[in-house]
Amino acid sequence: MISIKNLRENYDAFICYETTTAQDFAKNLKNSLKKLNCNAFVAAEDIPPGVDERDYRYSVIRNASKFILIMTVLGLESEEVINETKEALICKKEMIPCIYAKVNHNDFKRTFPEVGKKQWIEFQNGSDLANMVTSYIRDSSLLQKKINLERRNFIRASLGTSLTVEPEWSLKKISQYNNIGHIVFKLKNLSDKRIFIYGYNMFRVSPSGEKDVYYYKRICDEQNFNRWVSDLHFKVILYKNDEHIFNWDDVNIMNVYGINEIGKWLAEVRIAYIEEGCNDLFYTIGTAEIEFE
Repeated sequence: MISIKNLRENYDAFICYETTTAQDFAKNLKNSLKKLNCNAFVAAEDIPPGVDERDYRYSVIRNASKFILIMTVLGLESEEVINETKEALICKKEMIPCIYAKVNHNDFKRTFPEVGKKQWIEFQNGSDLANMVTSYIRDSSLLQKKINLERRNFIRASLGTSLTVEPEWSLKKISQYNNIGHIVFKLKNLSDKRIFIYGYNMFRVSPSGEKDVYYYKRICDEQNFNRWVSDLHFKVILYKNDEHIFNWDDVNIMNVYGINEIGKWLAEVRIAYIEEGCNDLFYTIGTAEIEFE
């Protein structure tokens, strides 16, 4: 018997499927994943001659990071599909369940109770499956880059050109008696790649030219500010030419933004982003003017 250890490739994903009803789905998905540099295993094509097929499959499951389950009606009754899925759960693999539209959801949950608790992809055909899984994996890759960035103690960014930001005030002039408004950010992706919005910070510039960082009442000197505000409001992925608008609730502009001197103030908005295919953090700048009378 040929040694599995010496033959096994490094696979990123194991595609589990019932042979008679989902093999074409699996092969098409594998070809699509190649374009993301995701090396996926399909048993019909990737088991070398002369090895124990079951041992080889289970070896790949244990070593791949993702387990893509393609569930068809006959897959509910497949002993191999059930056992491979159990192995993936034991090994705590990232599970991506993909349910063919004709599969009864309750039958699936009964057969795979643990997997049934997870969010799944429902597909109509092979192209639909490939589009949805590749989109999911691409988005997950960008999110993982964001997580890796957040684990750094100190985050710096470089000025980029792939994203535009056009901030503006809903109220252009304020006074002691007319100061309720908000700021709006309009973002646009100018690149051919997708962009993940990581976070933002804002600098206020007084009429005398003094600049500091503000986000509600957290104010510090510009040179000492090294982090980006990142919350659920900003977890957004933009595709090519996408536009997105962030619109805050109305607030007391004087109190929230600390505008307390007669004259023209500036809000300098910096949006930090991660560009697909790049591990660096970039930012883009926009300014909004408001006059305190």
